[in-house]
Formats: sequence, C-alpha cells, structure tokens
Amino acid sequence: MAVQRVEMAALSPEVRTFLAQVGEGTGVLVEDGRTQERYCVVKFREPTPEEQRAALQRMSEIGAAVQVTLDQRKMSVEDAESELQQAIAEVRREKAGV
Repeated sequence: MAVQRVEMAALSPEVRTFLAQVGEGTGVLVEDGRTQERYCVVKFREPTPEEQRAALQRMSEIGAAVQVTLDQRKMSVEDAESELQQAIAEVRREKAGV
C-alpha cells in the first residue's frame, strides 16, 4: 500500500479539527451511508523516552552483531545488501511461479 505524506499545516481547519478527535489508543472509523467502512484514522503512539533509549540500545546491539558476522565472513555491507536483494528477488520469482 502506498502512503501519501501530508503536512498537518496543509490540511484544512475542518480536517485538523476532525483529526484532533483521534487520541492515544483510539481511532476513528469513517463509514458511508450504507455503513461500509471507508477510512480508518489511527494516531501514531509516540514512544516514551525509556522506550526510545531501549530501542536505540537494541539497534546498537544488532548492528554490532551484524558487523561481527560481516567481519567473520570478510564481507562488506554492500556485499551483504547485494546478497539480500538477490535473495528477495529469488523469493519473489518463486512466489510468482517463474
């Protein structure tokens, strides 16, 4: 699914007012006249500072582990990325039945 980014300031006052109804842990489901669901608006939850610190720490640990593996295999990041792209292409071909 493609997502279009929009600056909040570019939205009309009515749309900003509507979006203000969406709170932490709640969403807004927009239905048409036949109760068909058409749009769902969910507010992104901001991580707490502790969650941010924990995520950065975990990312650092993963990065160090990846670097150790690359060093052991005598591979560059570019080589690993290339292999990953090749593997992804192969899986896509298999799923497409090619």
